[in-house]
Amino acid sequence: MAILSNPIQNLNLESFDFVRYIWNTFNINVLKPHVFESGIIVYGAGDNSVRFLTSLFLRGVKANILCVTDSDKSKHGKRILDLPIIAVEEINKYSKEIPILITPLKGFRQIADNLKSMGFSNLFYYDKVARERMIFIDKYLRKDGLGRNYFDFGGALLPDLDDVYLNALMEVFWDVFYIPLFHNDNYDKSIVDILDLHMKEGPYGYTDGNFDVSVKENDIVIDAGAYIGDFSAYSANKGAEVYAFEPVSAAFALLKSTVDLNKPRRIHPIKKGLSDKIEDALISIGGTAGSTIAVKHDDWEVQSISLTTLDAFVAENNIKKVDFIKADIEGAERYMLRGAANVLKIHAPKLAICTYHFPDDPQVLEDIILEANPKYKVIHSRHKLFACLDESSLI
Repeated sequence: MAILSNPIQNLNLESFDFVRYIWNTFNINVLKPHVFESGIIVYGAGDNSVRFLTSLFLRGVKANILCVTDSDKSKHGKRILDLPIIAVEEINKYSKEIPILITPLKGFRQIADNLKSMGFSNLFYYDKVARERMIFIDKYLRKDGLGRNYFDFGGALLPDLDDVYLNALMEVFWDVFYIPLFHNDNYDKSIVDILDLHMKEGPYGYTDGNFDVSVKENDIVIDAGAYIGDFSAYSANKGAEVYAFEPVSAAFALLKSTVDLNKPRRIHPIKKGLSDKIEDALISIGGTAGSTIAVKHDDWEVQSISLTTLDAFVAENNIKKVDFIKADIEGAERYMLRGAANVLKIHAPKLAICTYHFPDDPQVLEDIILEANPKYKVIHSRHKLFACLDESSLI
């Protein structure tokens, strides 16, 4: 056991910006009273561990650090600020109730799983990103009877994901699942207008009196840019039938897993993009998103994909009605709408379309919609366009 105290006298901490930064990264109060009394274990002997322990010294916090542990054998027997670094297996000598502060950002999920398998469950995370991800995982990740992991968002099921896609899921979570989970699936204007200011892209529904853009039971939904199937799973969970268009290979593989998880609900995965032409095209992929429109970057992957029009797809598959179109296709929304002129005119589906990819998106997309069907009423939020038939024009 080692008690950390402040060896530095007469230090003006306010002159050290980095001290304020590293202290604010992790709130030591969440570990009270353990850090001051029964003690904690610090996992990781890297930069974050050094930052944490240094912040204790500089703040004069007399913390009871039982040990530092790390899986890297080359670090065993060495010391950090006079604390010995021991093998992970050696912490079994401590009570399983002892809190463990996990400092690495990379591999934190695997570290947590390993510690849990050893019987430790009182886990904390130094890095803000790690804390947010693990809170998210602990709240929504489930395990089926065969030991396979999946996410459950109020009955909408998604596959377990690697770190890259998990980070993206946590972003789309707010747009797709926040209102269903925390506001009883209520897309009333009074709720959406406020939440839209705080979300990255905003909800996919909007209601205001007779203006109702929301998914209903038995709707036929077109999910353009289905990604891993988050909106598809949400819609299917409401009793809708979904045609999910996703041309990017990696995302499509996860979409198929989403389809399997949500059976017998009806989600039809289509490995195509929607546009105004039926053709092959090249798509640039950066991170988890792909675009046929976006500026190309040297380190982006390029894939060949197939495009079709919504008008052709509906005709070829003898689809009798289309009730809802959701679209987030990285700037290709205008081409998708031009290729859906007959659908907009004949079926007049409710529309929730992203308008943040180009500065003129809001006006261009509205013009295309009204040209196809002047009976639409259009409402704009910060990053989306919502449209449905203007009931007053039908009287």
